[in-house]
Amino acid sequence: MRRMPAVRPFQAVRYDPSVAGPVDAVLCPPYDVITPTQRLEYQARSPYNAVRLELPEGPPDGDDSRYVTAAATFRAWIEEGVLRRDDAPAYYLHETTFTTPTGSQQRRDVLAAVDVEPWSSGNVVPHEHTMAGPKADRLALLRATHANLSPVWLLHREPVQAVERAWDAALQTPPALEATYESERHRLWIVDDGALVALIEAGFASGGPLYIADGHHRFETALGFRAEAESTLPGARGALAVITWADDPGLVVLPTHRVLANLPAEVRLEGLRAAWSATFEVHEIDSTGDPARDADRAVASLEAHADETAFIVVGPHTPELTLLRAADPAKVLAALPADRSAAWRALDLALLHAAVVDPLVARAGRDKAEALAYLRDPREAVERVYDGSAAAAFITHPTRVRQVLEVADAGDRMPEKSTYFFPKPPTGLLVRPLD
Repeated sequence: MRRMPAVRPFQAVRYDPSVAGPVDAVLCPPYDVITPTQRLEYQARSPYNAVRLELPEGPPDGDDSRYVTAAATFRAWIEEGVLRRDDAPAYYLHETTFTTPTGSQQRRDVLAAVDVEPWSSGNVVPHEHTMAGPKADRLALLRATHANLSPVWLLHREPVQAVERAWDAALQTPPALEATYESERHRLWIVDDGALVALIEAGFASGGPLYIADGHHRFETALGFRAEAESTLPGARGALAVITWADDPGLVVLPTHRVLANLPAEVRLEGLRAAWSATFEVHEIDSTGDPARDADRAVASLEAHADETAFIVVGPHTPELTLLRAADPAKVLAALPADRSAAWRALDLALLHAAVVDPLVARAGRDKAEALAYLRDPREAVERVYDGSAAAAFITHPTRVRQVLEVADAGDRMPEKSTYFFPKPPTGLLVRPLD
């Protein structure tokens, strides 16, 4: 029977604003969404910005000097009082207020130390595959710093009553930290009352499994580090985690659109539409030739089919839009591999890749990793086709949270870049040292 792994309090290391300056200036995104330009921008915000730890400078294929530098910087900031360790083990309540096109949203999480266990235990459940390169990078940083610098983001199906009680009490008091970052408002409360901490730990212990929303590479890295370091570094048995209730109304998943780099000139839209009609209802959408306006039309067309499997194809090679709508379940099943779970076969992106994208990648004659780019901005995706820098784009629905849980429960893995949980918890709110 699956259960929840141990979810423990810990003594965080946090910025001291009296030394480091405003917390707003020291936060940064997780390593995997920081571009080289953004890294420079975050460095310029403060000499203590967490990007100097999370993504230290240096060539990606160079030696380990950048990790050594990050570790030395981390130790120096502790010695200088830039970072200070809290007095007692605690859970940390985190509230994020942010804006989406539908209006203001609010999400509440708990930060804790979660024991890392093999996927085979079934107690922490993944939904996507990982790659060796990012894990090697994160492992080198973990070995050097002996600290969890940014959290794994986990979901739990049911709220823990003791955590709800802690929230009721916390909201009657000022937060220990308040910051504005990337138009998001972050507030943090510390729960270190011994009796309540014990109730929270017991409440988690009686719960069910945890599902990874974001941070598969960090989790697998922590698991590998536990195997090599737990005997001498007890903190290596766990990882810093943000835990969110899966039904939190502020838990937002954004779509990730696909852009195909190139196709032979003889691949024409007319022939593709004829081929797609074997699986889909094919509808032409009037286009204006303006990428911004047409992107908005594409998104509006998808919203009109919000409860259906549908997507927009832009191009190829032309400023034209095509709505593909899966209206016949028998045709859909015929286009999908029979050896995958029912939950996987119910995904929009599974059908998009099987029936549309992957056949076009094969005709492009390039490896999928080279042929496809992934973008969150539909306007940018459409613009790349219209200006000729890409052959085609595919505008998609967001994956639903329940679909993530269903695919994970089925023991399956989603197509690449199926989810973008938003907004990601920033790096720098707190650090979990392993010693």
